[in-house]
Amino acid sequence: MKTNSVSGERKGILAAEILICILILASATVIYTKKREENKSTIRVAAILGSEKISFWEEVRKGLRQAAKEQGILLTEYTPEDEANFPDLIESAYYMDVNAIAICIYESDMWEECEPILKKIREKGIKVIVTDTPPKTEDYDAYIGLDNYAVGQKMAENIYENYTEGQSILIRKPASQ
Repeated sequence: MKTNSVSGERKGILAAEILICILILASATVIYTKKREENKSTIRVAAILGSEKISFWEEVRKGLRQAAKEQGILLTEYTPEDEANFPDLIESAYYMDVNAIAICIYESDMWEECEPILKKIREKGIKVIVTDTPPKTEDYDAYIGLDNYAVGQKMAENIYENYTEGQSILIRKPASQ
């Protein structure tokens, strides 16, 4: 009767092959774990800003992209097709793996709709940065923008100081708004 036996030499080769496979898997696991740790240390930001069709927002986006690139920040940009989509986009940030969201909510009635999700986002530890329009809620970490009232006062002061009798002054709202 013939038996299947593996010679001592063949057992040694088999053991070496198994050992090599284990080392390869262990190395791959270490590399994968290290890569995950590196990715976790990368700051990830979701920016939910106004329409790209408005030059103001295009300039904001350019500055944001440049700063993100210089600081090594992973930036994901979202532009709502309709202002009514803002709350949905902000809520989606809750489920993203981000450290912060940058938002602009310029419709005052939208703040009320967004307030519960902003609170939930902050409770999760995601930083909320509001830009352009002053927040109507306490659920944010930073505000970047102008005091529009103070700007209006400065404009009026400048007009008063530089106005001479007989000059005309025109103040108009841009057609794009």
